[in-house]
Amino acid sequence: MLNIESFDCGTTYYDSIHFPRGFGRSGQFTRREAELLGRCGHVITRLSTGQLEASNPEQHAMLEVLFGEREPETELEKLWSKYQKMIHTKVRKISACSGRENQDFYEGGESSSF
Repeated sequence: MLNIESFDCGTTYYDSIHFPRGFGRSGQFTRREAELLGRCGHVITRLSTGQLEASNPEQHAMLEVLFGEREPETELEKLWSKYQKMIHTKVRKISACSGRENQDFYEGGESSSF
């Protein structure tokens, strides 16, 4: 069972850089996941940066996951790992346009004019 109270600080966590419209509107997270990130993100971020010391077993376990000492097991640990992968992975957008204008791509490579 997930103990949310171990990570809830009473303020909502936002990532306006990577998810400017919010976690819930990004299309990347379920409603439950968006709620968990919002409720628990501040504490997890502070734990990961050393601004907060772990004060219970759930926070100690999260630190082990954050520092790669073990694989994520709880719902929140898996969610935070998912979130971290999303924000640290470069997304390469592929355009349908190749940048070539007015070219026919048939054998011979010549442009036709009408």
